Amino acid sequence: MVSHLTGGTLGRYNILESVGRGGMATVFRAFDSQLGRVVALKVMPSYRSAEPTFLERFRNEARAVAQLSHQNIVRVHDFGEDKGFTYLVMEYLTGGTIKDLLSRRLTLSETLSLLSPLADALDYAHANGIVHRDVKPSNIMLDSNGNPVLTDFGLARVMRGTESLTREGLVIWTAEYMSPEQALGRPVDRRSDIYSLGLVAYQMMLGRTPFKADTPHDTLMSHIHQPAPAPRTIDASVNPVLEAALLKALAKDPADRYRSASEMVRALGATDPLLASAFDVAIAETVSGPAPAGKPAEPGSEAPPAASLLSDRTIIQVTQQQARTLALQDARENADFYGKEMAGAEVALEETNKQLAGMGKLVQTRINRLHGDLCGVVSTEQTQLGATGTTNLRERYSGFLRELDKFLKQD
Repeated sequence: MVSHLTGGTLGRYNILESVGRGGMATVFRAFDSQLGRVVALKVMPSYRSAEPTFLERFRNEARAVAQLSHQNIVRVHDFGEDKGFTYLVMEYLTGGTIKDLLSRRLTLSETLSLLSPLADALDYAHANGIVHRDVKPSNIMLDSNGNPVLTDFGLARVMRGTESLTREGLVIWTAEYMSPEQALGRPVDRRSDIYSLGLVAYQMMLGRTPFKADTPHDTLMSHIHQPAPAPRTIDASVNPVLEAALLKALAKDPADRYRSASEMVRALGATDPLLASAFDVAIAETVSGPAPAGKPAEPGSEAPPAASLLSDRTIIQVTQQQARTLALQDARENADFYGKEMAGAEVALEETNKQLAGMGKLVQTRINRLHGDLCGVVSTEQTQLGATGTTNLRERYSGFLRELDKFLKQD
């Protein structure tokens, strides 16, 4: 238990109060007596220190995460061990978490404003060889300006170790935000984080996660075996392009997902402005109801309701736009493929030309040798046949050379 630490110290840190508790650690507001600043102190359960490899995993991950420097990744100031506890020292954020915002559905513009910097932070961490493994709303905090900040990088790997998900793992991790490969206990890479970020995006815009069963085990089985519910079955005002982008992020096979978190966000943002506006209007009316009555609007100036914006003609236009986008993508992929094929063909042609040049030299050498042999025969025959026989032989030889010349000049 760590609750008794309030009012005490760990290392140089005076523990002021508990501000949060999860399956992996307890977070305290603390005061750094050496640097004179308030920090967040994340303290792991003391029994973990007795595990053979825990301290080594903890130190390695803490050092790696401390090297990250990104405005949307929480800064790790220090880490240490004291009184049987291990702890991380981080910047103290006061804006709460994104989880606090999800009491209502977010508009597309609100969603993108939060996801864009988070995607940039994840791509930065991935480029530095670090996978988060536990992207979820409660691990996305907000600073005093409302900017999202990712926390708990690498902590899931430290805390899990070699434990089975069917034991303590189900308490530590939130099954709603786990990727299929995590649920299966397989190795994970950046694409697992992209899946989890896709789940967060899904929840932001639709007001629910795609998978939530009666038990964590059943939720994990849904991640593994069940396709995510199509967003338009939940809300018909969802742009079909947006729906396709969300479902791609939630593909069961990691190879079918986006290559980066930023690519996913760009796909979500590549939405027809008219339908995006209709979706945002629909969300706003769901949250606050229709706009209050006021001064009567001028005839023809009333904003059309969301349902009328989602006309068949508009949806067809967006579908056509999506088809053009996919066609362009296919054309680029085909161009890359045939470009590589052409490059390979050029290399093969160059090699063939070299071989033909070598063969030409060999043929010329043999012709020269044959010419020399024939000249020797003519000289010998000249002495044996006399003038008349030699003349006939020369004519036959000259005819042979003309025929040989014609043959060599043929295409």
